[in-house]
Amino acid sequence: MSLTKRYMEQAEDDENRNNAIEALIECDMLEGAALGIAKKVVAENSLDGLSDKQKYGYEKEVASQFEIACEAEDCGNMISMDEVADAIRNQHSGDDVFCVDCQYQYRDRGDD
Repeated sequence: MSLTKRYMEQAEDDENRNNAIEALIECDMLEGAALGIAKKVVAENSLDGLSDKQKYGYEKEVASQFEIACEAEDCGNMISMDEVADAIRNQHSGDDVFCVDCQYQYRDRGDD
């Protein structure tokens, strides 16, 4: 893989992570140390500035909330990271959360 491609993928990963963190903050889903750590990650656009204790807190309290399952019956897929920010906002507003495959199926059937 070329260095440019790797850089672009990392930049996209960072953007998706930051968008998800911002959604958690907007929806008041973080508090205390987790909120401070989340704000630090977004401000620095990196996890590199975190201490070991902060990294543990980030993984336990922040990143764990990025693991969102599709709510479609019998699906079992996880929401992809590029869709997590929208999924967090949808959950917070009481809307259903579907993976890309299920969104496509429901849209085709007109069930949304």
